[in-house]
Amino acid sequence: MRRDIELEFQRLQARDERSSTQPPSKPAETRPATSYTATPQAVVVNSPWDASVHQVERYLKRVLKDPKSYEGIEWSKVVPVGSGFVVRHRYRARNSFGGYVVENKMFVLDQRGEVVEVSNYP
Repeated sequence: MRRDIELEFQRLQARDERSSTQPPSKPAETRPATSYTATPQAVVVNSPWDASVHQVERYLKRVLKDPKSYEGIEWSKVVPVGSGFVVRHRYRARNSFGGYVVENKMFVLDQRGEVVEVSNYP
């Protein structure tokens, strides 16, 4: 049994040595040159995990009095409007007096995903 394994190993080694010293018998496969055009994707999208919009979350954590107290409650779908996007967001955060308030805001984002306007949502 051991002898059979040794013979098989030697046979495979010899085959590998022959194939490495000889030029390949047929040329390697080459892929044809194709032109791929990237489809434009929206910069601002809802997360598939929790429907959040990371640009708005990043903005809120930068401007809130207590960013650690931020808690997202509800997100609307991102709506493309003109050359930008609009999304409504309800969230809870701590105000200047230390109390928690629930805000319902409309965020307008430009085509790069930067928040350019924030307004209260009725």
